[in-house]
Amino acid sequence: MYNNFLFSYKKGFNKNMFITRYIYIVFVLQFLFFIAQQVLFIQYRPLYGFIGDLSLSIGFLIYFISNKIGMTTSVKIILFWSLYMFLLLIIGFFLAKESAQRVILLDSLPSFFLPLSFVFFQNLVNSRKFFIIIRKLVIPIFTLLAIYDIYNNNNLITFETYLLHFFVLLIFIWNWKTALLIIVFVAIEYFMTLNSDSRAMNLSLISLISIAIISKLIGKNARKYFKYLLLLPIFFTILAMSGISNILKVNTKNSGGEDTRSKLYEEVYIHLKKNNAILWGTTPGIGYRSSLIDLNNDNINLPDFWKTWHNGRLSTEAGIVNVFLWGGVINIVFFFLIFWTVVEFASKYANNSLAYGLILFICFRWAFSFIDGVFTYSYQYLTLWIAIGLCLNINFLRLSDKKIKIFFK
Repeated sequence: MYNNFLFSYKKGFNKNMFITRYIYIVFVLQFLFFIAQQVLFIQYRPLYGFIGDLSLSIGFLIYFISNKIGMTTSVKIILFWSLYMFLLLIIGFFLAKESAQRVILLDSLPSFFLPLSFVFFQNLVNSRKFFIIIRKLVIPIFTLLAIYDIYNNNNLITFETYLLHFFVLLIFIWNWKTALLIIVFVAIEYFMTLNSDSRAMNLSLISLISIAIISKLIGKNARKYFKYLLLLPIFFTILAMSGISNILKVNTKNSGGEDTRSKLYEEVYIHLKKNNAILWGTTPGIGYRSSLIDLNNDNINLPDFWKTWHNGRLSTEAGIVNVFLWGGVINIVFFFLIFWTVVEFASKYANNSLAYGLILFICFRWAFSFIDGVFTYSYQYLTLWIAIGLCLNINFLRLSDKKIKIFFK
């Protein structure tokens, strides 16, 4: 039960234990607030949502500062990249043209601290307790919310699609009751995403490949090629920005419509080239001119939030393009090296199916960023750093399938 590790009391003060319990409690409260927000149809994130996100991120930051970490190649790259992103945020704050844009940047502050959570999840005990919360609280409530989605014909949680991949992997370590809940949740969300090509494709691929890994249909020899998936988004983005080929335009030709993302590749490239910022980007504070809205029409009737688009769109739907917009080629190189070195390290020592599943999760998260998956604060972004943290723990990687099931039971 949660009380065993959330609220139990022992004599004396243990700083690390205090921080970990703080993280667990804040996560539970934040998750419950998130569910309430979805059920009550609150369109924009209220103040308590930002406070919850920031509180959790600060908890991970304090844990990171308070613990010694092994300075592997991956860890060094993550630290340098984190400093680079924080520098971009500060510069962007001063370059932003409107106060509304600065508010958006402040709202995104937790996203810049969240990657440091990988240190917390490198600790197997922390991960095990976190998975208990996922099994006993998150998955049951998400399943109920998915049923609520169908009953009211809403799409409250389909944007958290990568969670489904993560949950499918966890079937491997839990009993049939939890597995059944996950299967129901995934089946409902698949039905709800059928009207969205990218999400339906995403869910289909990650579910099938995850099941193939768990059932060992994909052998160890084939698994070593997972890392080459990391090259795909760079290749497709170059093709799209150069105007040679754009998958989204091809896919929407016969549907009578056009995906809103089909033009953003060229628009972002033109924006960066115009500002001589191909190498280092234009920071999160300077937006690009988007064809999605008439930016020259000051009288257009828009909610206050979207009026910031008059000075340019601050982000995109495609993860890798967003990375390029904010930090240029340098940022893309950082992201690629983080994923590549983590996957290389994990593949070298992986001895269990869950580890290989997490390796695929990391690869797929970056590979699919050409189409979807912005790297900003969300549960799907948190699961990415959970996966990275575990894949940097050599003790976890070397566990057998049998020992993994016993440990995470």
